[in-house]
Amino acid sequence: MRSRSRYCEYLSFTSLDNTSVLTFLPNSLPLRGEYPSLEWLSDHVGQQKRIHSVRSFQKTIENISEKFDGAALCNTPSQFSSVERHYLSCEDLTDVVTQARTLANDKQLSDIPSTLLSRLLTVLSAHLKQANGLRLHSSSDETSIEAQNILVGLDAVSISLLILGADDMPKELYQEEWIDEMVDYIRFHLVHNIFVFFDAAHYQIHRAHEGVGFCEDDICQAAPTQRKKRRKNASLSRCHQKDIDSSSNNNIPKVVYSISSKLSMLLGQLANLLLVVRVPDAITLQLTSFGLSVFTIDNIFLLQNQAIKLVVAAFRTQPKLRGVIMDNLMLTLLKMPSSGRGIRRYMLPDDETPCIQMITAVLASCIQSSVTFSAGLAAGGDEQRSICETETVGYAPAFHWSHTFWKELLNSWQSAKDQEIDIKGLIQNLVTDLLTLLKFPEWPVASLLLLCLCSQLLSSCGICSTEIRIREFALDLLGQISARLKNDSKTCESDNILGYLARNTKQNISMTGGRGFAWAVDAARADVATTLVASNHCGVPVAFSEERFVLEAILLRYVHMQRPNDPVLNSSEQSALTFLFAQLAREADRHGTGFRSGVPCPGAYRVAYQKLYEVLNSSTEADLNRRSRDSDPIPRAIAVRLFRAFSRHLPLAQQVDTLFRRLIWALDDSAITVRAAAVRAIDNVVSADHRILGVEQIRSAIERRMTDSGTMVRSSIVDLLGKHMHKAEFANQYYKSILERISDVGVSVRKRVINILHSYLETLPNMSIRIEILRTLAFRISDDDTGVQELVVRIFRGLWLSQLPASNHVCQLTDAETTDFLSERAEHFVNVLWDVFCSVSRTGLAKLPLLPTFPIVAILRRTLSSSEDDAATLWKGDRKGTKDSIDIIRANDMCNAILNGLLLQEEYDGGREDALEVPFLIEDTQFDRRSYTLSFPRAVRYALGLHVFCVADRKLLVGDVNPTALVTALHPYLKRCENNPANAIQLQCCLSVIDAVVEEVGCLSFSSACELEKDLRCLLLRSTYHGVLYYAARCICSTSKIDSGTGALPGALQICYRFVKMLNEVCIERELSNGEHAHVARALFVLGHLARFGAETFENYGDREVSPTRLLHIFRSFLQRTSRQEFDLKKSALRACGLLFVSRPCLMLSAKGDFGKGSMDGIMCAALSTSAECGLKEQALLNLEEYLREEESRALIRFPVRGDQTSQTKYFSHDDVCNDGLVNLHGGKTENLQTVNGEYDNSLANGVAQRYWSDVIELSTDPEPSVRLKALHLVEIVLRQGLVHPMSCFPPLIALQIDPVVTVRKLAFRLLKQQRGKHPEFFDHQLNLALELLFDYCKRIRSAVKSMAKERQRNVDLLVLRASSADDINTGFINLYKLVNTCRAARFKFLHAVLLRYEKKVVNSEITYVCFLASATAALPFTMNDEVLFVIFHLNRIISLHASALTETFLDTLKKPWDSAGELIPTHTALCLCENFDISFLLSIMILLKRHLKELYDLTDARLRAYSPSEPLKTGETLVRRSEVGQLDLSWVDPESVESRLCCARQIQLLCSLLLDDTIDHISV
Repeated sequence: MRSRSRYCEYLSFTSLDNTSVLTFLPNSLPLRGEYPSLEWLSDHVGQQKRIHSVRSFQKTIENISEKFDGAALCNTPSQFSSVERHYLSCEDLTDVVTQARTLANDKQLSDIPSTLLSRLLTVLSAHLKQANGLRLHSSSDETSIEAQNILVGLDAVSISLLILGADDMPKELYQEEWIDEMVDYIRFHLVHNIFVFFDAAHYQIHRAHEGVGFCEDDICQAAPTQRKKRRKNASLSRCHQKDIDSSSNNNIPKVVYSISSKLSMLLGQLANLLLVVRVPDAITLQLTSFGLSVFTIDNIFLLQNQAIKLVVAAFRTQPKLRGVIMDNLMLTLLKMPSSGRGIRRYMLPDDETPCIQMITAVLASCIQSSVTFSAGLAAGGDEQRSICETETVGYAPAFHWSHTFWKELLNSWQSAKDQEIDIKGLIQNLVTDLLTLLKFPEWPVASLLLLCLCSQLLSSCGICSTEIRIREFALDLLGQISARLKNDSKTCESDNILGYLARNTKQNISMTGGRGFAWAVDAARADVATTLVASNHCGVPVAFSEERFVLEAILLRYVHMQRPNDPVLNSSEQSALTFLFAQLAREADRHGTGFRSGVPCPGAYRVAYQKLYEVLNSSTEADLNRRSRDSDPIPRAIAVRLFRAFSRHLPLAQQVDTLFRRLIWALDDSAITVRAAAVRAIDNVVSADHRILGVEQIRSAIERRMTDSGTMVRSSIVDLLGKHMHKAEFANQYYKSILERISDVGVSVRKRVINILHSYLETLPNMSIRIEILRTLAFRISDDDTGVQELVVRIFRGLWLSQLPASNHVCQLTDAETTDFLSERAEHFVNVLWDVFCSVSRTGLAKLPLLPTFPIVAILRRTLSSSEDDAATLWKGDRKGTKDSIDIIRANDMCNAILNGLLLQEEYDGGREDALEVPFLIEDTQFDRRSYTLSFPRAVRYALGLHVFCVADRKLLVGDVNPTALVTALHPYLKRCENNPANAIQLQCCLSVIDAVVEEVGCLSFSSACELEKDLRCLLLRSTYHGVLYYAARCICSTSKIDSGTGALPGALQICYRFVKMLNEVCIERELSNGEHAHVARALFVLGHLARFGAETFENYGDREVSPTRLLHIFRSFLQRTSRQEFDLKKSALRACGLLFVSRPCLMLSAKGDFGKGSMDGIMCAALSTSAECGLKEQALLNLEEYLREEESRALIRFPVRGDQTSQTKYFSHDDVCNDGLVNLHGGKTENLQTVNGEYDNSLANGVAQRYWSDVIELSTDPEPSVRLKALHLVEIVLRQGLVHPMSCFPPLIALQIDPVVTVRKLAFRLLKQQRGKHPEFFDHQLNLALELLFDYCKRIRSAVKSMAKERQRNVDLLVLRASSADDINTGFINLYKLVNTCRAARFKFLHAVLLRYEKKVVNSEITYVCFLASATAALPFTMNDEVLFVIFHLNRIISLHASALTETFLDTLKKPWDSAGELIPTHTALCLCENFDISFLLSIMILLKRHLKELYDLTDARLRAYSPSEPLKTGETLVRRSEVGQLDLSWVDPESVESRLCCARQIQLLCSLLLDDTIDHISV
């Protein structure tokens, strides 16, 4: 029983328009007991309210009509048309709009009598006419007359559209003129009152003339004063345009936004009208036209959202106009910007997903809305299937228009480029948006659009196109799509939601998926049960998998429940549901056919989907709302997972393997950029699923592209592998391939490899591989690119000289932790150093002393000379006052750590009397020298580490507290008596450190100096290793410079006297014994180095027996010995002369100051002559190299500035040395050579280089490879110092490009590349001379090889020389052509220089050279047809030139008809033609070369005739090289055949036949 109070409480809260609800109650109530039910009461009250609303609206219409009729009677016609007043206010129409919208939502407008509605439309039409043509201005506001009239007109249109868009309205209301008038009104205000304020282009078109108030004709006829005013107004117009361009919304009147809001509402109502009424085609096209134009304007997003509804409604309801709408849509797309911050403004339901473009939403919505699905579209017979596949019914329209859109868009590529439209960016934006939509259940059309795009990209519109850029872009898009599909597939494998339902109970589902998912499962099972019961009556199979069908029903119900209240939006969302049903039904019909075989089947057959579609559509909105209130909604994450799982079995996902295979096939494309794009596309796919790298097909393709001819391709491949090097399975598989690319010719490839190896080091536990990688990286310090060098320096600096890491507990390490960490760094440093040391030479050990170019030395020098730390971050603590950089401090700490490691290793070894003896003279090919060097004691490695720091910077070895600490620590190891390679290396390293410290400090205690000299003298007398003797001589000279104050004879003089005495005794002997021979060799070696480093000591002592002049006399006496057994002594004497020359260059001059008698010039000239022995030539070149290197080092010397307490450093430049004389180590001066040489220079380097430059150039093409290599090294130094004119170096460098020795050829190419980069005009000038020298060089090498072969028959110990083969010559010309292949002009200059020799007359001896050039020309790596055509064009010209030079007798012979049987020319005729024999040879060679090029590159005669060298380059032509065409055959050429009459006749017969065959180009002949 219900109480009266409850009814009163309910009725008190229910009212309508301040009227009590009691007025709506009937007199008698149906009772249940005492009172009626609340449900009955609620329904009755709602019905009464609707009746009241209808009556209220009727009364409003009547009032409006009376007011309008009264105003019309009171006004004259002229007043009626005035725009200064209107009949209804904005408030009146706003109230009408509210009532009309309420009735429209309740579907009650059909209850209004048609007469009243017709009268209302008439009144609204009058208001519409009043506001037509009005324009807003920048000063307009909502109170202005124009704004009020426009707003009233918009409200009138809104009321009219609400009436016309309602259901079941009378037909007499739909007048085409009235609809057309409303559309024009909306279009006018969109363009003239909205677009002009947001777009400068529209303002310029529609408002530019408003500032003057005249039309164009009035402006032309205006007076001058009026023109001035108009120019002022025009300037104001430009200012307004500037304001619009700046996108400043502050300049737009607020009333514009009000009008824009009303217009957006009207666009939505127009879309609803299209769904309700059949609108004429012209009006529909007009609606879509200005609807699409909205998307080209920025900052009107509300209008754009409503415009989407309008265009989609037109596309859905007008199948015949879809083609026109799609064309307009494409034109709108081409007007859209391809980049910018505001291009994506369409909001998606997922908050975490970025927005998409409005134009993408229009396209996807149109395609999605074109699909229909109903019970009548079954797939039973052929007739039904044909109905389904029409272009207007079923799923086929989506296919048709998707293909049409992409095909037309891709075909417009060229026209868009001509109009400077970024079509590539536009398509990329579309693909990005579609990939974003791919996971949304509300947008299932994205999969179809991408599928159609892929089909077009695989055709002639994509990767099969003839244009390279289209193929590149197509591969990029296919890579993005394939990567997304692979990523979704991988995600689905780990998220098997399709098997989730079968494995879990309802309770588990509710716990894991939420109550909404549990309710969805129950509802879906109920729907499926209903569907299966209804479908079983058909007598056909219904479901493939019931569980799968349940999950599909969950997804379909979720999409069905997402429908909004808006009827237009409701229809849009309903299209998504329809699309899903049609898609699933299509897959069910085609299951098991084509690529669908083996794919999991859908959940049911088409019949079941049709029944389920009916079940979902029959569910009322109240039923759906009630179910959603009773339970939580389905989680969106669950719906997304379901949709992704179902999409995996759709055609797009099933084609991912096909797409990936096409990407692999594209790796063999002829264009480099296309192959690089294919690699990038594969990289995207591999990033999504790295397991692809394990496929054998991918592995072979990657390894094949690692050696691709294109740098871009190799760089992309390296990038691909570098992203996955952290995975062990792929690192072991591709590590070697990546390591090989570190010496790639492409700078970008090398940089990428270095970065990859650096990142790989951080995760690599294997120490041996780490050392191998660091060794490889260390050698890249000599790279040609400075960027690569800086990268290498940065890596090693971070490893060895970076800041020590902080401890886990404190910010700074303790002393013990610091020592341990430095010890680890030192051990790592010496291990890498030793590996580099053992790899730098083919003998297994590098030669000491290490040069500045040694990799580790170069790295340390670069690191210490360019510190990256700021000066403010200096090391704190004991070194608080130091001025060195942090890198210097850390390097000093590293030196101390290496010294400590050396001492610890020596204590651990406990002596090495049992050290291995290495037979360095053993010639055993099976001897593994590298394995032996790795077995050296570890103390040797630490000693080598100290030597490296010594070479890098000597100051690092001098301590702050005890400068001679290293001398004291290393001196005991000089007393070792072991004579083996390990001890020899350690001795050299220790001696170099001691010598450096002594040189830097300049003082030692007397006892230490005496003990040190004693040990050094013992080493000089006993050691058999030249390296030990070198450093011992250098160190004893440094020690001798220290003034002991006792007057004792320095150790250097003592040993010098001993060796000079011995040489004076044996020089008079004709033959030397074996013992004397060894002692003389030692004496010459030691004396040479003593003279090199101790010349100043000898001169200061003043004894002529040890003066440089006397030593030169002794060395000269041994140079004059002629015994073949003493040749090594002769070479040692020449080396000693060179060392003496380095220390005292004045010995190169005679007493008269020239290169005359009594100087060393005679010795050098004799040694550098081509007839000298190979060893002497090598040694003479080494002497010059040593001298020039010494002079180069003297150009920049570092000295401490005396008188300053701080350890500052002064650098003396080359000019300082020239002005002040030579500066020695102790601040003294040597003799100034300015007065001796007659030049304003104290150095003889310039004169010496010019003196022997011609000999060096000649030796650079010597038959001996070792001589050529040393000559090239000397050429490099001379050119680097700029001592000679660089033009003279080009001929030998070009000639050496065909050298049979790879080392010589590479060095020559590097030098040639450097010089051509500096002096390209010298290269072109010397090219002809260089080609002749190249040919002569080939002949000389071949002659030397033949001579060597004869000598080897008598002496088998001679080395075997190798001549340049045909492959070497072709490789040389290919390298030369690649060197000039930078631009078209450079290539033509090179080709013209090669062909220039054909223009000159040749003699019989030059025929072989012409054949040589012809073979080389045929082997050139032409890259474009333009180059081949250039060669043939000039060949034709030269052939015509030489043919005109033939004698009349020869021409008469050619004009005679020729016997095809090959009858020879009479002998007397042949004799008359002997003088033209050479010309006939030249013509024959050129014609055969031309014919060969035509066949090889498949060129037609028409193309040859149409070519002109002045025509622009045609980039569209592709170079076709026929591999089946062999090499140019000139073996028939025999220059000696001129002596034979028969051969002469045959040659003339050959030329005649060739000219007759070539008459198409030489008709005059």
